[in-house]
Amino acid sequence: MQDDDVCPKCGATVTVGEWPFCPHGFGGRYSCIPDDYGRDITVENMGHTPVTYRTRSERKRLMAERGVTEFVRHVGKQGSDKNEGVTDRWV
Repeated sequence: MQDDDVCPKCGATVTVGEWPFCPHGFGGRYSCIPDDYGRDITVENMGHTPVTYRTRSERKRLMAERGVTEFVRHVGKQGSDKNEGVTDRWV
């Protein structure tokens, strides 16, 4: 094991894909999300008939074929339509 694999703050071993800041754990803004959901998903609101897909890329392709988009709700700061930069621009 190399010294780079150990957290300098707490001495815990950092593994590949682990968020390198204390407290240790998987996740974070730059985590890799797998394409496969791990199961079949059936939705009934993508058209007139139910649609089944298993991967995020297949879902994206089906949505593009049907001309539908993801519903995104903007939630601003109370009393304003502004937010404090907690969301990213999706452009």
